[in-house]
Amino acid sequence: MITSRERVLTLLVGKPVDRPPAMPITMMWAADLIGAKYHDCAARAEIQAAAQCAAARQFNFDHVSVVSDPCCEMGLSS
Repeated sequence: MITSRERVLTLLVGKPVDRPPAMPITMMWAADLIGAKYHDCAARAEIQAAAQCAAARQFNFDHVSVVSDPCCEMGLSS
């Protein structure tokens, strides 16, 4: 059985894979999944990470989305 990592890396080098990798951008939906407000998810990296990991685990995505937010990058919260 091919792993998610193998699937993505194989696709990146142009070889055939069993299926396209599941790599959705989930942002607000992932926040809803863990019961967080989107503002908190966008402003606090630890909440964003928890939400993205929860979505990836629950739906067997082939990656954990890291759609960066400038507030998280700068360590700001409001």
